[in-house]
Parts: sequence; C-alpha cells; structure tokens
Amino acid sequence: MRLVVGEEHRTAFRDIYLDLWPNLADLDAGKHPEVIQAILKAWLEWTALPAPCSHEDWKAAWHWVGLTPPDEITDERITSELKPALLAKHRRDIQDKQRRQDERDIANKMAEAATKLSSLAKKRKRGGQRKYDSKLKKQIREAWATKKHKTYEDCDIFLGQPLGTTKKVLDTTRKKP
Repeated sequence: MRLVVGEEHRTAFRDIYLDLWPNLADLDAGKHPEVIQAILKAWLEWTALPAPCSHEDWKAAWHWVGLTPPDEITDERITSELKPALLAKHRRDIQDKQRRQDERDIANKMAEAATKLSSLAKKRKRGGQRKYDSKLKKQIREAWATKKHKTYEDCDIFLGQPLGTTKKVLDTTRKKP
C-alpha cells in the first residue's frame, strides 16, 4: 500500500498527522520515504481505513469520526472540521486502550489474590475454627488451678470473660487425650 496524498490536501494531512503523532515531527525534517512509512504505519496501527489519498478516502475518514462529509473537501474544511474530530477520536481511543489495560491489570490482580486465598484455604487445618486462643486457654487453666474461684462463673467474672467460657475451655482441655 502506498501513501499518496492529493496535491490540494497535502498540507492538511501533514497538520493532522503532526497533531496525532508529535513524535513524527522529528522524522518530518528527514527523508521523504521514511516519513511516509512512519505515517502509514502509525495510521494503520490506529485505524483500518486507508490513509486519505483521494476524495473518497477523505469522505471515509469523515464518516469514520461520525461526521457527514461536505460536498467539497478543502484544506480549510479538513483543518476546521475533520482534524478536531480525528484528534478527539484519537484521544478517546488512547483513553479506552488505557482503561482496558487497567481493567486487565485489576482482573489479573484479583485472580492472583483469589489463587492465594484458595491456596491458604487448602493449607488450613481440619476441624472447626478455634474459638479460644492458646493464651486465653492457658490463662483460664492457671486461674482455675489456683483454687481461688469456687465456681466457673466466679472465674469468668475475675478474668472478664463471658459467662460459660471457663467451663467450655476446661471441658475441652479435659476431653483431649
């Protein structure tokens, strides 16, 4: 595919591509074939439309951005109507691409987190959840072993635990082999 810009619209196309891809401004001062290849590559990476070389191509570009093409295409109309629409579409496309990339990154992070959670769940010990931690159990056993408390409720009140905690802890400890 060759890029041949119509004589009367060469300036307008140059203004458009320099605004779309400012990095091509350095090439613009260089050799002609390199500039054409860089422009064509950038244009085709962005859209499947042919680069505007004829009035039909310019009309297709007008339709692509959602505008009705004028009957007479001039540099002024390209610069004043099509160029802002192309720049806005290019900006939206870049934002959409970034948004999709961000969504993919978030989905990947969520998948990694889910994998870690599932692996942690597999490593969990069998049986029910532990209701009382080992420090509390030890504290209750030591308090009960002092023989200062006549009832379980007295021990619970002394330790600041809900009623019935001492009995449950001591029962589970006695029942274990």
